[in-house]
Amino acid sequence: MRGLKLQVSCDIVGSLRVTLAGSLSDKESRIMINGELEFGRRAPSRRGFLAMAMVGVSGVLAACGGEEAKPAAEAPKAPAAGAAAPTAAAAATKAPAAAPTTAPAAKQVEIHTNFRQGSDAEWQARLMPKFMEKNPNIKVVMDTLPGEPEYWAKVAALFATGQAGDFIWASNGNFLGYADNGIPRELDSIISKDKYDLGDYTKVGLDNMRYQGKLFGMPWGSHCQNCLVMYNEDLLKEAGVTIEQATASYDALYEAAKKATKGAAGSRTQFGFLPAGGQTALNCNLRAFGGETYDAAGKKLLMNDPAAIEAIKWTQKMWKDTAPVFGSGFNGDELFATGKIAMTQAGYGNHFVPGDKAIAGKFKWGITLMPKGPKGIVGTQFTVNGITINSATKQPDATWEYMKFMMDPVTQEEIVLNNGGRPAARKAVLDNPKIMSTVTSHKAMRPLYDTALGWPSPANSRWPEFTTALDQVMGPIWTGALELEPGMKAATTKLQEVLDKPKS
Repeated sequence: MRGLKLQVSCDIVGSLRVTLAGSLSDKESRIMINGELEFGRRAPSRRGFLAMAMVGVSGVLAACGGEEAKPAAEAPKAPAAGAAAPTAAAAATKAPAAAPTTAPAAKQVEIHTNFRQGSDAEWQARLMPKFMEKNPNIKVVMDTLPGEPEYWAKVAALFATGQAGDFIWASNGNFLGYADNGIPRELDSIISKDKYDLGDYTKVGLDNMRYQGKLFGMPWGSHCQNCLVMYNEDLLKEAGVTIEQATASYDALYEAAKKATKGAAGSRTQFGFLPAGGQTALNCNLRAFGGETYDAAGKKLLMNDPAAIEAIKWTQKMWKDTAPVFGSGFNGDELFATGKIAMTQAGYGNHFVPGDKAIAGKFKWGITLMPKGPKGIVGTQFTVNGITINSATKQPDATWEYMKFMMDPVTQEEIVLNNGGRPAARKAVLDNPKIMSTVTSHKAMRPLYDTALGWPSPANSRWPEFTTALDQVMGPIWTGALELEPGMKAATTKLQEVLDKPKS
């Protein structure tokens, strides 16, 4: 690690700060990130932030870094011994000595990044040295934070005390709530000044990063949620169906799953289909049937509408008749890799997990699109893992340079092919030949990037709370502990209560 400097400090809200100056190998970068320290806390309200300021917390800032000492300028050399001194006339007519032709090096600036722990942070550790090698006047420091939903409370606390990074990861999971609190800066002005071309980006990708009509983030990683089916070809063949037959319609998928299921609920030895959980997966199914979770304003629950109820009935049948018991602690990836599941509702990451390494040639498998529903579409919920610039940064230009590096197609290819993240919502990445030919989930999902329906956010920015509550209240319906009608009455009452809460 020749030429590497490491600096570690801990800020007042518990975020480990690691500073790298110099270059690291991939192996060394991975080692560097494993020493993170973090803990979560609940997101404070705006009044809570004010209270924090009143007790003086906002005045406490973590000290970080310092400039490297610069070498002293070289002193002029004295004349060689015995050299003749110039005459007065010669001295009068001789041109002055030429000024040094090498301009002094520009002062190095330092920017900080906030990323959630896991592969996002690990890939930052790999990419930062490459960026700094190309941009020696910008030093990038990563502050690793907990995963969602704790991540959002951490960012808010850091921002309230003036310690948030210059460059902040922000997914659709709470992007609007994050923007409501003034954390990101708008990007339109810096993009205009730099004459940066957005023509390569998809409309839905940019729209998901807009707030009140302005662009506040870049669509660094994007996907269409659980719109795919991962299937075990051998188990389907044994059941007497093909994947083409199984995905002809939602009804056909249910019938194929029943054929591939062995055993009664609670004691099954083989599962025909595993639905995905959470609001994002359910909303893909709702949209395929013509329904929605809540209205466009994000205030009124729509899960009791007729189209939504049909989608919920289908999902309930799948859980009761073809899947492991909902909430029983099973590991879906492990069950698929060991040949126990014929089909599972999948997303982009299922090309990698469980993937060829875990399956190890035990059976033939593949990934294709979910069926079109009665609405005539494959249900989608376009999702962006965005990157933003802190509204309080003192280094907007340097941070923008790092943002452009992260959005660059060459950088993106390396990230996507190695499961470091999802592809940026730009055509140069989405249509990349290597990604298209290598990543099966990408090839299947690519046609949907141009037509995917956007991310629906509650008006009160409480999506993390809403999706947690959804799994809790829908669980008794999926297991059959509650019949559909009384179960939906209880579920919709609870979920509407979440939507009726004030902004987070």
